Amino acid sequence: MTPELAAPPAVDVPNRVSLIAMCISLLIIPVNCGIYFLALSAKRGDGGTWLALFSLLALGQLVTGTVAMVAGIRHRVKYGRSGVATAIFGALAALGALAGWVSGFFLLALGSMGGAWGRPLRVRGRQLHPELKEGSDWTRGERPDPTGLDEPTRRALEALWLHDAQKEHASVPAFSRVSWILAAVGAPAELHEWSLRAALEEAEHTRLCFALAAGYGGRSFTVEPMPDLLLGGLEVKGNALVLLADESLGDGCQLEDYNADVAAACARACHEPVTRAVLERIAREERTHADFSWAVVEWLLTRDFATVRPALEAALARLALPPRPTAVSSDKLALVRAADAAVLRRHGRLPDEEWAAMWSARLELTRTRLLELLESPSPLAGEGRGEGANALRCGTSLAKLPPAEPHRHRVAPAERFARKRQRARYHAVARRGVEHLGAGRGEQLRRLERARGVEAELELRLAAQVVALRRRRVAAPRRL
Repeated sequence: MTPELAAPPAVDVPNRVSLIAMCISLLIIPVNCGIYFLALSAKRGDGGTWLALFSLLALGQLVTGTVAMVAGIRHRVKYGRSGVATAIFGALAALGALAGWVSGFFLLALGSMGGAWGRPLRVRGRQLHPELKEGSDWTRGERPDPTGLDEPTRRALEALWLHDAQKEHASVPAFSRVSWILAAVGAPAELHEWSLRAALEEAEHTRLCFALAAGYGGRSFTVEPMPDLLLGGLEVKGNALVLLADESLGDGCQLEDYNADVAAACARACHEPVTRAVLERIAREERTHADFSWAVVEWLLTRDFATVRPALEAALARLALPPRPTAVSSDKLALVRAADAAVLRRHGRLPDEEWAAMWSARLELTRTRLLELLESPSPLAGEGRGEGANALRCGTSLAKLPPAEPHRHRVAPAERFARKRQRARYHAVARRGVEHLGAGRGEQLRRLERARGVEAELELRLAAQVVALRRRRVAAPRRL
């Protein structure tokens, strides 16, 4: 009989698979942290790309960590030693990938969300609003009558109006930041005035929302300091005109008009008179804030059409990417679900399904209006950059400038801008008339048009003369 040969002793071979997987998973951690902070600082609408990359790297960390853990355990079982450290590090990397992805995804998605009411405040890509504490310095206005409301419904209404007060308060520095950027790019004085008036209106909205919350909850709150505002928020990377166009379209034209849509719908459904009056005021003034953003967009197009138009087209393509504002934030869902939905509606709180429908409709309206604006720019677009051209660059939305407090010594801003818009149109009419009338009378009109400091009445008379002369020239090739 042939003697049996003894099995060779097991050799402790290096666990290369586990080591390589562990090293890869550990290297992904600092890279994904960098991607996370880049996503936070990304401009509005670009966070989706960074979020996808963040998720992909987190998945890679999860896979490699799991491979390292499994390979380490198998190596330990097979050879009886080593493999423990790689298995432990692999397990930690896999668990860290899951926890990091969940928390990072939530924070990034939260930072990209806008909120009704008001213009969102963003610092380094994150949306900010103040925390609350007990106090009454921000509470001013009439209070609703909570008689007949059950306790869960009152608590839900208090929480919802406190949330709106936080958002409205954040809109005050948000509009101040817009005014800062407008000064940096040399915008007209009327746009500065409009942005500062919008900030004051948002401050009044904040007081009214705190008053409604105090009426429903029976207690008053105020805001905590916001030291994060000292860390950044005014820095502008790249072309300031492009940044202003992007934010004006998304945070202003779309979001502020949507806020006005929601507030108006809530006011129509509200039966409580004090709450309805506040909602009607918010709807009216948020609509003027959207008009302000459209005016900024039109001015930007006339300032640098070649640069701003591609930026607006790119912003329009990204407009539907960020999550839409919802009727209830996630931390208040339990309160709202415990309340009576019918009573909430009678007090101006609509369900999220109706918010979603209004968001889709507003997206389509914003897209249509912007495309029409891009296809038919102002006749003064691309002209000189002097003070005269700068004063006449503002488009049709500037005629909607809400009037300031009445003063006897000056013309209201709305009337002044309406006159400027008329003067711009008559300038264009005069230019076209000069082109077709030729020399002689046309040369005289050209000299009059170029005269500086001409009063509005003289320009109206000039335009009327051009039109009358044009009608007498039947042989002219085109109509004015």
